[in-house]
Amino acid sequence: MGQTSFNNKIVSITIPASLKDIAAYDGENSLASQSLSEIKVSASNPVFSSKNGILFNKDGTKLICYPLGKPDTTYNVPNGVVEIGNNAFAGCPSITNIIIPATLKKIGKYAFTECRELNKVSISEGCTTIANNAFYRCSALGTIDLPVSVASIEQNAFYGCESLTDVYYAGTKIDRSLIVISDGNTTLATATWHYTETEPEESPTDSPTPTPTPTATPAP
Repeated sequence: MGQTSFNNKIVSITIPASLKDIAAYDGENSLASQSLSEIKVSASNPVFSSKNGILFNKDGTKLICYPLGKPDTTYNVPNGVVEIGNNAFAGCPSITNIIIPATLKKIGKYAFTECRELNKVSISEGCTTIANNAFYRCSALGTIDLPVSVASIEQNAFYGCESLTDVYYAGTKIDRSLIVISDGNTTLATATWHYTETEPEESPTDSPTPTPTPTATPAP
């Protein structure tokens, strides 16, 4: 099943037990209907599940698709989610704030691409990978909370995020230098980085105690 299966008048769909695959194209939401606000799943479907109208895999560890017509402006990704799938929020017009739990390990490619109203992203300690084009052209994104656990920020992950001014990083400058940041992330590099932890201070070197000069005893 691909994006063309739905038009912009449908507000709710139910995925039957027989459906086991949903096609997706890079940079486009799997169920790209601006009016779709709820995705339901048959309880007997062996592959998918639904929580609050959002599509997940069966055990709820991967967020697959966030409906474009859902009106919420803030979304807390549920605890237990390990991965935000490719294109999961792509083109979502309402989201302004995303809060990501410590269980999450990866933000998939094009996950939030062209979420034009998204202005704040809070990523908890635990996430290691931000895939290519994850926040591509999120033009309103101004601040991001970045954990020390992030080891890889792939190509164009923050390309076109022209409003990005502040990165609140839960580590030191040395920790930051260990992150592999690929090409196409100039806006991330030029933002102001705020470091939560300070570099360890060097212990002061004790100055040697001067040896006293002996006083001459006058001759009798």
